[in-house]
Amino acid sequence: MQTDDTVGVKLTHNTAGSNEFPGNVSVAVTYTLTNRNELTIHYHATTDKTTPVALTNHSYFNLNGNAKHSVKNHVVAFNSDSFIELDHELIPTGKQLDVKQTTFNFRNGRYLADGMLTPSEQHEIASGGYDHYFLFDGIGNIQVTEKKSGRVMNITTSQPGMVLYTANTLEKDMKLANGFADKYMGVCFETQGTPASLHHKQFPSILLEPNETYQEQTVYSFHIK
Repeated sequence: MQTDDTVGVKLTHNTAGSNEFPGNVSVAVTYTLTNRNELTIHYHATTDKTTPVALTNHSYFNLNGNAKHSVKNHVVAFNSDSFIELDHELIPTGKQLDVKQTTFNFRNGRYLADGMLTPSEQHEIASGGYDHYFLFDGIGNIQVTEKKSGRVMNITTSQPGMVLYTANTLEKDMKLANGFADKYMGVCFETQGTPASLHHKQFPSILLEPNETYQEQTVYSFHIK
């Protein structure tokens, strides 16, 4: 897939009753890179039986430009009034917790280090950081800034929320191109439907019906401030 302004690839998969899905789910994910420093991920899915569908992307980002430096110095901002509580097995309880006066309040931007260094039961459950689902207040817009390099990543998404994960349990023996992995080496912004929807009806449904089409999109854009 290529135009004067873009280049991309479309990947497809059919579950054909595998993975214990109720129906046969046909999925297409299209990755597009533009000349405007944008990476777009477009998700498309259909099914022949009512089936839960909550597709996402689990890429790790580190705007330092050097993986030897952690993401503690990254400033993240997005609009969310609440996040979903986790139990000690990292399973969402269904309870929405208010972000006010907590290290989960990113409305005015905050360093990721706040959630790694501040004592809190929810941070301790997540092994010292973030691994929580946030519900967006309105349109999903996230800004990530690394002030020393000036690098900025903006994320826009059609999804209702995201899991913010700060690599709290990254395996140290995992071999990478620049050495070995380590805790807090990257941060994930997993835009997706809420993982608590199947068990807690107060959240947006993730069930896809045979007469419906699942279509969601997330765009990552990069610039220097």
